[in-house]
Amino acid sequence: MSTIDLILVNYCTSWMIHRQLERLKGWIADRQVSVYLVDAGSPRGGLGDGGPFPCNPHLEMLEQNRGFGQAANAGTALGTSPWLMFLNPDVEVSPECMAALSDSLTDPSEVHGGVSSLGPRSHGPPAGSGSRNPMEVQWISGSLMAVARRIFEDVGGFDEAYFMYFEDVDLCERLRRRSCRCLVHRDVSYVHRGHGAYAESGRDQARDYRLSKQLYLGRRYGRLAGWAYGALTRLRGLA
Repeated sequence: MSTIDLILVNYCTSWMIHRQLERLKGWIADRQVSVYLVDAGSPRGGLGDGGPFPCNPHLEMLEQNRGFGQAANAGTALGTSPWLMFLNPDVEVSPECMAALSDSLTDPSEVHGGVSSLGPRSHGPPAGSGSRNPMEVQWISGSLMAVARRIFEDVGGFDEAYFMYFEDVDLCERLRRRSCRCLVHRDVSYVHRGHGAYAESGRDQARDYRLSKQLYLGRRYGRLAGWAYGALTRLRGLA
């Protein structure tokens, strides 16, 4: 039985996933990782473009794009491994860093991630800086996150009310309420270029960010806080 289920969510980024799985196929084979690839309603053939994927992933085709959280949750439901690892298609990470991250997965009350050296939503200390000991933070980026299946399922997984953005912050906050620690590893460095799917989606990326932040603030600090943020951003848009 695999100890790790690797969850990849695709929306018109199949070429990135081909390249990613080709890069990581040695780590996947060595660690006997089970790969689950979920297509979030891509047009024009979805995952069929580019021929067979390396590593023979399990495929799940969703009828429509309802956001990262919904697709990621669908991917976790396909497997049974005790650890879940989420990896964005537009993340570039070495097999050595993935091995270091997977070797750290021993305590189910810990959520693990790495350090993004380039790209959006970098979190934690600069890559390679200071002690090699993990650093405790408030949240782990969903672009590369490892979490125990049991605790992930206990808190209900990603909140599917977030289409994109803040679903990782929200998840980690709920996990920390269960006394989980969020740890980033300085020796796990990756590049997250970001925005890989938005160019194809036709969605307003800035609007998705604002709506998710408003939802998060309202749930975290009360409805008034969410309303105030929404009102302020609308006023700025009219300026």
